[in-house]
Amino acid sequence: MKSKINNLNYPRIKIIINKKHIKYSYKRNKIKRIIKESFRLNQHNIKNIDLILLINKNTIYTKKIFLKITKIWKNFYIKNKK
Repeated sequence: MKSKINNLNYPRIKIIINKKHIKYSYKRNKIKRIIKESFRLNQHNIKNIDLILLINKNTIYTKKIFLKITKIWKNFYIKNKK
């Protein structure tokens, strides 16, 4: 994962999954959908940054992805946000 502060009033995300790592498109798309949904639910708390997520073949294909990615968003939460 890479991040960089942006000058916009909202965070952005880019998800990169190489075909070499995850062969089937339905698996790649499922991972992307889960990550995008998690981002959508947490974006109001995240700082104004650009995030690049690089997904490798060790990614788990279950609901655990949602829980892990939610923990990642917490690293980028706005301080003192209630």
